[in-house]
Amino acid sequence: MTSSLVITNELLGYSTMTYQDFTPLATMASEWQSVIVPADSPIQTIADLMNQLKNDPDANPIGIEPQFGNDDQIAFAQAARSEGIAASQLRFFRYDDAPSLASALQSSEIAAASLSSSQSAKMLTKGEVRILAISSEERLDSMPNVPTWKEQGIDLVFPHWRGVMGPKEMSEEEKRQWSVLLSKVSASSVWKDEMKKNQWTPFYRNSIDTIKLLESDTRKYRHFMNE
Repeated sequence: MTSSLVITNELLGYSTMTYQDFTPLATMASEWQSVIVPADSPIQTIADLMNQLKNDPDANPIGIEPQFGNDDQIAFAQAARSEGIAASQLRFFRYDDAPSLASALQSSEIAAASLSSSQSAKMLTKGEVRILAISSEERLDSMPNVPTWKEQGIDLVFPHWRGVMGPKEMSEEEKRQWSVLLSKVSASSVWKDEMKKNQWTPFYRNSIDTIKLLESDTRKYRHFMNE
């Protein structure tokens, strides 16, 4: 399985390999980016958070994990930019893992955090946080009370997709066989159960559409990182 990290790792210099060094076979699912605050935070909405960032970004750092330049950081920075807050104004604190990030939230080291919906759902279950926004097009069935960015006036839909790639040198017959297999997997009850367990949503794309997605995302990420 792969994700947008195959793009951002190369752009940030963490890797010399790109998706063109592999054979994209399919996109299978997506999870979404979420924004959380401590359960007792005075910040009640995304509008509250954005207003605080406009007034004093230094006093309201945002936590991410596990590395800079990932979808957690990019999704939040894009949303903030739409509210007139430049990425250079934001303070991002990086943590090694979700438990470390959760501890930073509870100790008020950070004002909020941007992370995947699967991770925030676990924290929500424990009563540690409130989720202010989700980057999906519509509210998730698993989080019916969490509003999207869009319904709060911020035009952002940001999938964190999961895909499958093979070796670069694959024959046309091998590609065809894998395409048929992955299409069947995407429709299977076993895969649907796996998506539900991981808080993922269906996001199937065949090989051709996956290549288009990778090309589009590469342009998007490169443009954002060059700003």
